[in-house]
Amino acid sequence: MDIALKTLVLIVFILVPGFLFRRVYFQGTFSKQFDSKTWSHSLFYSALFGIILNFLAYNCYEHLLKEIDYKACLSFYNSITKDSIPEKDLVAFDIKSIYKYLGILYGLAVIVAWIIYLIVRNFKLDRYFAPLRFSDHWHYYFKGEIKDFKEFSLSKGRCSVVTADVLVKSEKDGNNIYSGLLSSYSLDDKGGLESISLTKAQIFKQDKKEFKDIHSTIFIIPNSSILNINLRYTFLEEDDTIIDFITLTIYIVSLIFLWIDFQNIFTEYNFISKIFLKLIGTVACLFFPVFIDALYRFVSFNSKPQIKPKGVSAKEIEQIDKVNNNKKIKKKDLGYDILIAIALGVIFFGILLSILWITY
Repeated sequence: MDIALKTLVLIVFILVPGFLFRRVYFQGTFSKQFDSKTWSHSLFYSALFGIILNFLAYNCYEHLLKEIDYKACLSFYNSITKDSIPEKDLVAFDIKSIYKYLGILYGLAVIVAWIIYLIVRNFKLDRYFAPLRFSDHWHYYFKGEIKDFKEFSLSKGRCSVVTADVLVKSEKDGNNIYSGLLSSYSLDDKGGLESISLTKAQIFKQDKKEFKDIHSTIFIIPNSSILNINLRYTFLEEDDTIIDFITLTIYIVSLIFLWIDFQNIFTEYNFISKIFLKLIGTVACLFFPVFIDALYRFVSFNSKPQIKPKGVSAKEIEQIDKVNNNKKIKKKDLGYDILIAIALGVIFFGILLSILWITY
């Protein structure tokens, strides 16, 4: 019984918050890294983060709620191992305190991982410092973020368009070259490249020595057929470091006001309800940085079409038309980003305010 209980305590208090931390930190396009390593690797880092999170949770619990009665906890633990819990131990030990502590522990695992992820990504720490870099190196190539790597010397500014020229092997027709806007990609279970997706795809015709449009919405190329990929980046001139700092600061300040609850909005609710409502508020507060960033990119985006000079070749005119068309698509996508940010803000703030209005 003692070994089983120790194992249960280890899992609930150490490994679960560590796994939860890693699950939240490796999110989005980097989610494959969560389970790309061996079990021993996952257990080690989950235990390490779990210990650190317990240190934070312990301090939060004692400062926000009450001091932990170690004697009562030890006596209760010893009673369980003996399969007999005296009434005095049951009275002395408040079982609700376990739920409160776990609520703080798991809540911290989510919030701390989220904040660290935002800091690393928004301040580009993973690009400047190799130890913080995610294992999905394809993301950095396909999003143009390698411009910040010290190994490369590329233009500054935000990467707006990535064009890919892909050499694909074909036993029937020989090797073909496809070109288009790199819209997305997928990874296999081991984190390797599985396929890439192109929009506005074209194929190079060897006989006419020119590119011809492919009638498709999305053109998917499996990695097994790819011989090499040539990437061309189009950078905007602005430096977005300041706006990243502003949006991150606004989000962190909103979280501080939410979780400390200066206005005593959540005073009348029990502990579990407070955690639940504040987690909804944490997601809702994402509206502010996402909306500000999307609005900034929409306003600052240079959608003015390039002028076609006189006397240029048909190929150069075609390239200018392609760039102008890409700008129109990018401008429209930025407008959609603003609408999505507003919709998410309305949904989550609506859920939070509705619950407060019904239950307050």
